[in-house]
Amino acid sequence: MPTEITLPVAVRVGDTEAQWGTITLTEEDGPVTEDTIRRAAAAFFRTAVDILEHPRSDDAEEVDGAAP
Repeated sequence: MPTEITLPVAVRVGDTEAQWGTITLTEEDGPVTEDTIRRAAAAFFRTAVDILEHPRSDDAEEVDGAAP
């Protein structure tokens, strides 16, 4: 059975916390070292930044029926 490590990624602002996703490392990624985890985390956050800077056109922040 292949070894797999899954790390949850959560972001907290004040009292509000949200889980943004997970980082999964497998044997194919090589030995799990601090550098491996740093590279995986950096790739995760680069993707998150790209999504935040360039949201999809159907990614509306407003919700129908929300208070003004």
